[in-house]
Amino acid sequence: MHGRIRLLVLGIMPALFLLTGCDNRQWLNDEEEFLSKAASEQLNTQNHYLLEDHDIDYRLVIQAAEGDINQRARRHFQDSGAGQRSQTGRGLLLLLDPQQNEVRLEVSTALEGVYTDAFVSYLERQQMVPFFRHNRVADGIAATTELIIERARQAKAKQAFQTPTQSAFSAGGGASVPAQIGEAAPKTAGGHDNVSTATTPEQAVQHYLAAMAAHNDRPDLSIYTNNTRDMLADWVITPAQMDNLASSYQQCGPAQTLLGPSRRGPLAVIRYPIEQRQCAPWLLRIEEQQWRLDLASQQSLIRFGRNNQWYLDHKHRNPWFFGFMDWQFDRNGFPLRTIQHRWALSVTSRGDNTFVRWVGEGAAADRLGLRYEDQLLSWNDTPVTDHRQVAQLMDTSDPGASIRITILRDGQTMELIGQAPP
Repeated sequence: MHGRIRLLVLGIMPALFLLTGCDNRQWLNDEEEFLSKAASEQLNTQNHYLLEDHDIDYRLVIQAAEGDINQRARRHFQDSGAGQRSQTGRGLLLLLDPQQNEVRLEVSTALEGVYTDAFVSYLERQQMVPFFRHNRVADGIAATTELIIERARQAKAKQAFQTPTQSAFSAGGGASVPAQIGEAAPKTAGGHDNVSTATTPEQAVQHYLAAMAAHNDRPDLSIYTNNTRDMLADWVITPAQMDNLASSYQQCGPAQTLLGPSRRGPLAVIRYPIEQRQCAPWLLRIEEQQWRLDLASQQSLIRFGRNNQWYLDHKHRNPWFFGFMDWQFDRNGFPLRTIQHRWALSVTSRGDNTFVRWVGEGAAADRLGLRYEDQLLSWNDTPVTDHRQVAQLMDTSDPGASIRITILRDGQTMELIGQAPP
């Protein structure tokens, strides 16, 4: 589904763990048959995620009918039993009328403090309607539900939910807006200025976050790789997604930049502390002598789990793994902890030469003075033949033993002297 891929690029998409044995009819009433089976399953999964993790009973009605949508939504809320599966009276009901081209999200009294009328209106106008305008109704509902989930996650973390109530009840909380289905205007790149080019990976990320905060959805920004521009050319990136991205990364800790090799030019990974798993790393490469964000590769390699925590998709080749060699991952690709390497050094062979691929910051190899792309010539006067030999030399070096490494850096031969680590 296109909507899922777009949100992955922005880093706000929870993984959808498909649940079996769930009857969509308990919560979904699609009289107009707008949704495919796959879309229904995706929305069903989101619904169960909201109920299991946040005790929110969420219902969806797609119905063409006469009458005021506000009154109808309140009536559907009561008739469908929205919130009855919640132990705290938390209920939501989304009513879409494709005939009158209107949509309303009805909110139970137990949730009005979190899903305020102003927030619901913003969610509909800035997240749902942009998809509807491109005739992507299912994607619009799924994308909106994703931000409903994200709002619940934030409220739970801040303990912002109200005191539990006995039963779900709607007092008219929520908002309705014109759905604008099929009213899309042609997307142009002329609405925003381009951003400055980036001479460092950090600048590229800074320019990108600033562009998102300014709602700059140009697909041809100078900080995008060519494959990213192609990917974004016909995508829907909503104002709400951009707001969420910009605000989310303001809460991330200090970032660390790691550089790595590539046959098509240097690569970079900008990552955040391993404990902050909701701050997904950035993948960058040099194109045309400028650092650019490779969001297309991020979409392929980085996924998000139930609590919006990122993980690596091991099904794809990952040329950026040099940026995570000192981290341990579980079998699903979720980062767990930092590995304490003895040397914190990784080398690779290219032809008959051996080069440094990664050096752990502050570790033994770093203190010895080794740097990325140094060519290793000899180790204690023993000529270096390949990366396997270097690994053996590191393993057999006694703690505290004198180490003398001859390298070639930027065309100049250098000698590094130090001690083997414990």
